[in-house]
Amino acid sequence: MKLNGLLIGCGNIGALYDFDNQFILTHAKAFSLYKEKINYFVTDIDSDLAYKIANKYSFNTLNFNEIDNYHFDFVSIATPTSTHFDYLSKYLEKNVSLIICEKPICSLIEELDNLKKIKFNSSSKIFINYFRRTIPEFILLKKEIEDNNLLSDLRNIIIKYNRGFLNNGSHALDLIQFLFEKKIDFFDLNIFDINYNFSNVDPTLSASFKYLGSKVQLIGFNDDDFSIFEIEFYFKNQLIKFINSGDEIQKYVYNKEQNKFELDKHLTNLLGKRMMHVTEHCFRLNNDILLNDNFYESMLLNEQMLNVIKNIQ
Repeated sequence: MKLNGLLIGCGNIGALYDFDNQFILTHAKAFSLYKEKINYFVTDIDSDLAYKIANKYSFNTLNFNEIDNYHFDFVSIATPTSTHFDYLSKYLEKNVSLIICEKPICSLIEELDNLKKIKFNSSSKIFINYFRRTIPEFILLKKEIEDNNLLSDLRNIIIKYNRGFLNNGSHALDLIQFLFEKKIDFFDLNIFDINYNFSNVDPTLSASFKYLGSKVQLIGFNDDDFSIFEIEFYFKNQLIKFINSGDEIQKYVYNKEQNKFELDKHLTNLLGKRMMHVTEHCFRLNNDILLNDNFYESMLLNEQMLNVIKNIQ
């Protein structure tokens, strides 16, 4: 028996980023690979767009006033952050088996507090779409860090990003928490630049803070004409770089004789099918009662970041 799935929002991350290419970057294309498992429905405030996506993938369309008439096993929320609370509340209360929600979860701390209470009484699992958590090369890197005890060798982290502290910055911070399994806090945060080019509610910050005794430098680029997302991890004798939006990982080893880092491994083309990895992870999440979602960890990070923004306004 097929499951019923719903996509709310057919914009960029919902369906358009990979509409005319070979990549798998959106909810719609990823779930189109599983038609033998799911009857998929799409809805959008722009009904013409919803029909366009439905025709592309042979999905069903629903108007907003129709979605409450159906039972769904999967729901993807690919709408603006300001709408997340209402949709998450609704489907948590309906105990939808699995909810995939774009990040950040919310833009208000009060909404997070309410969601925490609702989630406690719900059987739903929620995956907040920090997609790098599901990509095999990042999962393998996490294991290598643990197996080689690199945590104790960590010296510095440099993050370069733009387009919002919450929007893009949270991807970097969540990835750090995923790799090292230690929560970030901002008790010793030193902010030295604030820019609102991207959003009047989500500033792009430049700052520094300590993480596991090491210095983290968060460098926010104010130019929004291009996208930048890079992270450098400096260890005692190694350097790991995420470049090209994290689509490539470069691993260096330190040559003491030459007094420099030398390239050891270069992994490429990591993100081209990222939403396929997300959907595969979500199927496992749905089928394994012992596998935890990432909602509470994402919620705590979201709350800490909102408090940072609140304190600078």
